[in-house]
Amino acid sequence: MRLFKLIIFLLVVGIVALFAYQNIATFTVSHNFVLDLKVRAPIEWSLKVYEILLISMAIGFFIGILLLVKPWLSTRKTLSKVRKEKEALREKLESYQGFPKPGEETQPAPETAKDEKQVRETKEPTTPAASEQPEMSTDKMAEGAQSATGQGEEKTNQPSASEAENAETSNPEKTQE
Repeated sequence: MRLFKLIIFLLVVGIVALFAYQNIATFTVSHNFVLDLKVRAPIEWSLKVYEILLISMAIGFFIGILLLVKPWLSTRKTLSKVRKEKEALREKLESYQGFPKPGEETQPAPETAKDEKQVRETKEPTTPAASEQPEMSTDKMAEGAQSATGQGEEKTNQPSASEAENAETSNPEKTQE
């Protein structure tokens, strides 16, 4: 592709050079110019055609640069404004102490002691046969919660009537003997 572009460029330059060579007599012709403002004596000067072409190309290039610089400067100004707004927003975001900075991992908040106490109170005491036992009534759950937290009566080594009844129903082999 680079070789193709080079060949095309050389062809265009060759055609322009051939045109200039064949028309050299025309480009060297001198033209007289007169500036008469009726205030002073008229000013006269002469320029060759190639000089006129070079001057007109330079003026066109200068005007083109000016026309391109205006959007470029306005784009730079807009970008500068956007960068300042972005930086201000970033500083404002970092000023909030409750939020982590971008890129940092968020960690879950630790449970408080109050939450842990509530969780402990709602959990049922587990026994080996708890999965086989039927659901306990609310009275039994309250008794279990009181005994688990130590607020209820002191526990004795003898099982209560309801515990003995549950043990008998959960283990039918012992009842048959």
